[in-house]
Amino acid sequence: MKATKLLTVVALAALPCMALTLLLPGSKPMVQVRHSCCHGRTTTSPGDVGRTYLDTAKPQFPQPVQPPKGAPNIVLILIDDAGFGQFSTFGGGVPSPTMDKLAAEGLRYNRFHTTALCSPTRAALITGRNHHSSATGVIGEIATGYDGYTSVIPRSHGSVGEVLRQNGYMTAWIGKNHNTPAWEASEAGPFDHWANAFGFDYFYGFNGGDMNHWNPTLYENRNLVPASTDPNYYMTTDFADKAIAWVRKVKSISQTGRSSCTSRRARPTPPPRAEGVDRQVQR
Repeated sequence: MKATKLLTVVALAALPCMALTLLLPGSKPMVQVRHSCCHGRTTTSPGDVGRTYLDTAKPQFPQPVQPPKGAPNIVLILIDDAGFGQFSTFGGGVPSPTMDKLAAEGLRYNRFHTTALCSPTRAALITGRNHHSSATGVIGEIATGYDGYTSVIPRSHGSVGEVLRQNGYMTAWIGKNHNTPAWEASEAGPFDHWANAFGFDYFYGFNGGDMNHWNPTLYENRNLVPASTDPNYYMTTDFADKAIAWVRKVKSISQTGRSSCTSRRARPTPPPRAEGVDRQVQR
């Protein structure tokens, strides 16, 4: 059988005036041969390399995936420990004029089912799956070694960041990340379940359930961010500034015209209190 295959290869490769794609049983195309014909040049396709430059197509490079024309920018905001009864946008008692303005220009969805915990809600939101099937039935600090509760989101559960990135978007996650297993959240990694691994090109924020808003431990992608020396530093303001700066940077640098997706997860916190009052870690 092997001798028959070899003879077939030799016989076909010896034929003139043809372009040949060679297939072997159970394989992908392995060999492509293109010859000049004695009656004129063959028709070349983009990327074809002939025997001379006359038979060779113009060079071209693989192009990045482009989003559809008119694809919108996307800002996805997840606020922990908040519900419909709080913000005026959905009938609550807290004035929220900026959210009211955004809602007036878009759509409001009022059947989003939370899981009563931050990590499971976030896992369901970014994967589009039930939080138990994404192994995030509880927060990582009380994860168990049973199905649905390990806090290790399966790689087979593609995130919204990965889906958008593969369709031409630039993606960022800015703010809280409470979906990395606690034993993987240090600067030593592993990084398989950090925000970057979920399809987000850029990450700026913290890993964990809560953080000090005046002296936080933050990461930029995988790198620990030095503590701020600004006496007026406030983490929520920092997150907003980083989100704005990232959008401006990628839109000004990008040569592809890709739309941008900022995925920002933050937690509502009170503003800095008066001088002389101890600053506590907000939960």
